[in-house]
Amino acid sequence: MTVTIDIRPARLEDAAALQKLASQELGYDYPLEACQKRIEALLADDQQILLVACSQEASKQVLGIVHASYYYSFYGDPAYNVMALAVDQAYQHQGIGRLLTQALEAQAISKGIHHIRLNSASHRTGAHAFYQSIGYDCYKTQKAFSKNL
Repeated sequence: MTVTIDIRPARLEDAAALQKLASQELGYDYPLEACQKRIEALLADDQQILLVACSQEASKQVLGIVHASYYYSFYGDPAYNVMALAVDQAYQHQGIGRLLTQALEAQAISKGIHHIRLNSASHRTGAHAFYQSIGYDCYKTQKAFSKNL
């Protein structure tokens, strides 16, 4: 099933589709109401980039998302850090992920950002192959640590 795609900034009314993508494709089952509040905050923050891929058909269905944030550190130039990249499973392998990353890369260049970084879980080998196929290099492996407070 091939569709024609538009890439545009996310909108608050995309929340249900984005919550579904996060749950089904990324394994983050975050409640819709909380997701809506988070998206609202992200859209108001000029340090966040949320782009969606939509079908050009009448339904304008959201098929994918890329979320990145500015990444600043004292040890390197500013970058974009990809927080999420997801495409509806029914539409994968049609170039939608590539279109989303190309749109993010174009936006980065227009803002003077010349580096994009991302992390990907070790078990997501299909995602790793995708990232490598579009020119991203895997330069280290690491463990992730977190603490609930």
